[in-house]
Amino acid sequence: MLVLKIIIGVLFQAFLFGILLLPIAGGYWFEAYFFLCLHVAIAIPYGIYSAVYFPKGMEARMVMNSENQSKKDKIILASIASIMLLGTLLIPTDVFYLEVFEKANPSFQILGLIIYLIGFVVVAKAQNQNDFIEPVVEIQTDRGHKIIDSGLYAYVRHPMYSGFLLFFLGIALWLGSIFSALFLTITLFLLLAYRIQSEEETLQNEFDEYMGYKAKVKAKLIPGIF
Repeated sequence: MLVLKIIIGVLFQAFLFGILLLPIAGGYWFEAYFFLCLHVAIAIPYGIYSAVYFPKGMEARMVMNSENQSKKDKIILASIASIMLLGTLLIPTDVFYLEVFEKANPSFQILGLIIYLIGFVVVAKAQNQNDFIEPVVEIQTDRGHKIIDSGLYAYVRHPMYSGFLLFFLGIALWLGSIFSALFLTITLFLLLAYRIQSEEETLQNEFDEYMGYKAKVKAKLIPGIF
């Protein structure tokens, strides 16, 4: 059942990306079709693998609301989702109509594809290394919530968010929109930084050892920078 939910979820992601990208393009768009096919081709095997070897973590990530979620976090989460949708819509709008900057050349597009793949791997790895990742900010006392400080979490405190930034930056560059790449990267960075502040307040209030973890791992999103 979990595998089926994951497959349906991936196909829905692809469908959502498709309806955000393709109608505005108004015709055949190789880069967009390639991205959609590639995403499905890697996300479904990853999802099946994670369902088999990390089922608790995958189930946790399907929790979309909780009575323990604060109103502040609901607003932040809705803002992040809105920016992702708006930024994705902006990509074909810029490429085919606005042309704020010249379309990214093939070298930048290939770089974008590589960044997207790195972002996907970082998100996937971060999720599999932390069974307590949920879309909502809450302490999962019923599941023995604890601080994860190994793997990617030994280098940055929120590696999944780092992966999200790379994921959307890469998509925008591969599809040719430098303007959208800048918009998505800057706005998502600001919103994620704000959510991290709220998330870490919750963790500090619950776990005495979190201050020690912060002292050991300085970076929130980008090693050596932030």
